[in-house]
Amino acid sequence: VPRGQKIIDPALIVADEMLMNILKDAPLYFQKNFPGLDAAGRASSLTIAFDHDRLLLWTEDDFGSLSVDKMINRLRECYQNDQIDPLMQDGQGAGLGCRIIFDTSVSMSVFVKPGKKTVFCAMLPLGLSNRQREVLPKNLQILALTF
Repeated sequence: VPRGQKIIDPALIVADEMLMNILKDAPLYFQKNFPGLDAAGRASSLTIAFDHDRLLLWTEDDFGSLSVDKMINRLRECYQNDQIDPLMQDGQGAGLGCRIIFDTSVSMSVFVKPGKKTVFCAMLPLGLSNRQREVLPKNLQILALTF
């Protein structure tokens, strides 16, 4: 990846969070939230693309189990409190993965069709230091289809 030396560690952190979501959380929450639907044959993927200025990481899964309302509420909690309290419920993570991805990226996009599909994208700028990345404006796009 050209100009990618400064983004290696942040990209690995984002990829790790995204992989945890599609490999562990998506199937778990699918079974929990859609008990009448069959999980067999559903797939997940992580894709990485780049151009001269940006690195894009995105995941797709055939579970559609990400709860947009819960994600927005958790992000709000994370940014409203000085101290972030992990949500360590039995069989669940700390709920901080979205915050980590959003803090690291300049753009985060989430598309969910419940029970069918989730697409989660994070864009990271290339060639910038951590300090330069921190002052860039951020974008958040969320689309939940309910039809």
